[in-house]
Amino acid sequence: MGFPSKLLSRNIRTLAGTSLTTSFQNVGVVTTIVGYKIAFVNTTTTDIQITDGSASDPWYIPANSSLSIGEGGSTYAAQLDRTGSTPKNCQFQAKLPSGSAPLSGILVITVEGN
Repeated sequence: MGFPSKLLSRNIRTLAGTSLTTSFQNVGVVTTIVGYKIAFVNTTTTDIQITDGSASDPWYIPANSSLSIGEGGSTYAAQLDRTGSTPKNCQFQAKLPSGSAPLSGILVITVEGN
């Protein structure tokens, strides 16, 4: 297993929990890098669905939990989790599966890549 030849760039996108609704809405702006590793952190008290452009296949992030996908290396021979990569200019969106917005918390999406 090799190491990346350079440090990966990072894009961080956030959305306040109080802004969440049952309709998909943008989480920050589009990414400016190709993502090799993505981390989702949901510090709200409600479950959240997140999409990277395909609303028919969202990630489900339970309340007060996190999810990481991808390996984080740009020079590996192959990405083991090919679905973990996102293209440049990806627009993440999030929504509540049901119910109303939490009173506090935040959704943070961190994309590492180049």
